[in-house]
Amino acid sequence: MRHSYRVAPGALLALACLAAAAGAADRPDELIVGKWGPANGKDKGTVEFAKNGKLSVKGKDDDGKDFDVGGTYKFIGDDALDVVLTVAGEVKKERLKVKVDKDELSLTDSKKRTQTFKRAK
Repeated sequence: MRHSYRVAPGALLALACLAAAAGAADRPDELIVGKWGPANGKDKGTVEFAKNGKLSVKGKDDDGKDFDVGGTYKFIGDDALDVVLTVAGEVKKERLKVKVDKDELSLTDSKKRTQTFKRAK
């Protein structure tokens, strides 16, 4: 016995769109967008990544003074990030190793220091 299956063209298009959206949501450059806070209780401040490649680091320094540092970021592959920050008029560049999922972000600098963040609500 021979079976014939028919699928409406609209259903195929809907499945293709869902698959594309699911794939895009798993890309590190999409997952990183948003506001992140420290994963441990002792650090304070936030890091915010915008879709346009801008980032902002806000918090308090060791003297309790507020700071707000702006910069840019660019993904290099899926696991590295080039960051440029301007701190007290001085431009600082760093390549960071990055691991990100929907809830957690880990950044490791060239000196192998890792900071872990949770997505801020």
